[in-house]
Amino acid sequence: MHRPLNSLTIFVTLLVIPILAACAQPIEQRANVGDAFSITLQYETSSQTTGGSESSSRGHQSIVERVIAVEDDGLTLEYDLPSSVSEEERARHWQYPARVFRSRSGEQQLLDRELLEDRVSEWLDRFEIPRSACGHWLFTWNAFQIVCDPESVLQSIAQYDLRPTNLRDGGLFHDPVALGPGQFVRSATDAGELQFVVEMAVDPDKIRQERVEADLVAAEIMGRELTEEEASYARASEEITGSAVVTFHTDADGQIIRRTREVSLEIRLTDGSLETSTSSQVLSRELMVQVGS
Repeated sequence: MHRPLNSLTIFVTLLVIPILAACAQPIEQRANVGDAFSITLQYETSSQTTGGSESSSRGHQSIVERVIAVEDDGLTLEYDLPSSVSEEERARHWQYPARVFRSRSGEQQLLDRELLEDRVSEWLDRFEIPRSACGHWLFTWNAFQIVCDPESVLQSIAQYDLRPTNLRDGGLFHDPVALGPGQFVRSATDAGELQFVVEMAVDPDKIRQERVEADLVAAEIMGRELTEEEASYARASEEITGSAVVTFHTDADGQIIRRTREVSLEIRLTDGSLETSTSSQVLSRELMVQVGS
């Protein structure tokens, strides 16, 4: 049975999978043509309001990254769903497989846009979805948006990227919800791994805007009329504090193998009650097939 849909549930869900950005050139991971990696994103959220409701959710999703070509200026990569995915599940995801060129500076370019445009059309026809529904939100077991733009694949892939930053002690890193960049602190683990940790205060305005967007999504799903101005006004007096902590883990060879992220928030609502929430995310990368050394 589904929990009752509300904007807090949607907000915490949307908060858990952002696209992380760096303030430096990306570290270059070793790559050989034919290498294949399994990348898994695990997430968990929880929230509660004093004297009120509690909610929590957890889940995971995976993608396979294959190295198609290695050139002086970057890599050609193919992203696809795992082979364990059923044909029925694959039919619901028109975005994959997709090929992308990733430059040494981290920029990504979609290489098979025309093929994806054809798949979008087939997907809409198969599920009898009108083009007018593109961009709108629905709710089944979770809130989801009907996305029809092939370029959106780049945003989807970005959440699996473990090459975002030039890791070093004192290096700067920026999280999408942070007030400003933080500095990495390097340390070693007993297992011989290095970890780079950065802690940043959240920006209340950014969190407030995400809550407004979640309110608008919830209103659309439930068929209620709500303008952005009305939603912004309702959230304007909320007092928001919190932190975002991001940790990159490397193996003994200096290759990034895992990233963890936790965002903790305390929000004093207009009625005086306190809302607390935590969202955590673990992104791990495992070599499936290795060619060369």
